[in-house]
Amino acid sequence: MGVDWFQMRPKTTDIELLKQLIEAQAFTGRQCMGYWVDPDNVFNGDRLPTESEREAVKQKHFQILNQLEALITIEPYDPEGKNGSSQNCSRVYPIIGNHFFPAEWRIADARTILPEELPDFYSRWRNHIQAVRTGQYRGYLFEWYLYAGSLKVNQFWCEFRGIVSSLPKRENAWAERMRVTALPQQIMELPPPPVYPPPRWADWSHDPPQSDPHNDPRYLALIQANEARRLLNKAWNSRVARNAKYTPDVPLETFDKFVGDGKEGWVDEFLVWVAECIEKKFGLFFDW
Repeated sequence: MGVDWFQMRPKTTDIELLKQLIEAQAFTGRQCMGYWVDPDNVFNGDRLPTESEREAVKQKHFQILNQLEALITIEPYDPEGKNGSSQNCSRVYPIIGNHFFPAEWRIADARTILPEELPDFYSRWRNHIQAVRTGQYRGYLFEWYLYAGSLKVNQFWCEFRGIVSSLPKRENAWAERMRVTALPQQIMELPPPPVYPPPRWADWSHDPPQSDPHNDPRYLALIQANEARRLLNKAWNSRVARNAKYTPDVPLETFDKFVGDGKEGWVDEFLVWVAECIEKKFGLFFDW
């Protein structure tokens, strides 16, 4: 299940009430937001610490959502494009799930946007992506890459070590053969790689000059650490039964791929759709 922005217009004259509900929706949404934008909960100071607290707030959140829906008109789906476009909604991920944009923005922008507010959001999104394309904010993107990449490698290694640590409890033939090799000890003795701190946009928005990231010792260490762990993982998988193999969901990519992973086209399509929304005086209803 995905999260969408829907084309909408207010149908109430009580704009102050509408704004209050929009703010309440955004706040309770941040309180129970998952980790997909902010894995370490560094930027979202509103997120509640326990699952039970987040579940309790979800009930209030969806009550607010229903109240908000009663005050707006959501544009119906138009499959034949009679109104100029058949697309009455768009996934939020070109913005909210896109590492090209600062994490602080992605958390703050997970909200309903009124028609008169949308041009400012559109300009900010468009100007930022254009700046990224011309090579700006590479310093910020590199620091985010180090954070996200080191977090991914660390999580992979901790999960992998958990599988290897279960070896003494297994009685399979392959497990007995594996126990007499040096591989399990090699894996368990290799420490988890460090996780680099995430960048804060306030420290990087002025776009300070950066040296070549490929020569940064942190980058080289991360790539080397990942490769060492990849080779050990490959050796393990070649010797164990299928149910004991471990393959990370998303391998670590290089920085060059990270900054050129195709999301620009995704954003382009989204921004064209937002420009159409502005032209037709729509706002965006955040359907979560």
